[in-house]
Amino acid sequence: MKDLESPNAGEIDALAVLWESPEPLGLSSVWEGVVERRTKRGAAAPAPTTVSTYLRSLKAKGLITQVSAAAPVGTASSGGGALRTRGATRKGPLYRCVYDPISVLRPTLAALAAAFPEEHRALALEEFARLLELRE
Repeated sequence: MKDLESPNAGEIDALAVLWESPEPLGLSSVWEGVVERRTKRGAAAPAPTTVSTYLRSLKAKGLITQVSAAAPVGTASSGGGALRTRGATRKGPLYRCVYDPISVLRPTLAALAAAFPEEHRALALEEFARLLELRE
């Protein structure tokens, strides 16, 4: 596999929303998911234009793909068609992840691991497990 460019913190929020969805999502759905994630953490909500920037950057990095709203779910396209859903027409692109979370985040995790002095690595692992809400 090629070396993937690491996402920044905001882009990781957008990726997390896309990873959680079985279907491609449009900008407004990704933005709503990012706002929900940030609200749970007590962080400030980004503007929709900021999330749009995250999606453009992730696409440029090759971490997500843009799917035409008119294309069947299995078809990638950069066109801008419309999707009929329950009597309504939806315009604008949909996005989906190209890679799984481990493939994308492995370089970031490796850099974090390397940053911890050996005597603090067990504590770092415990803290990471706590943040993942893993039980002992």
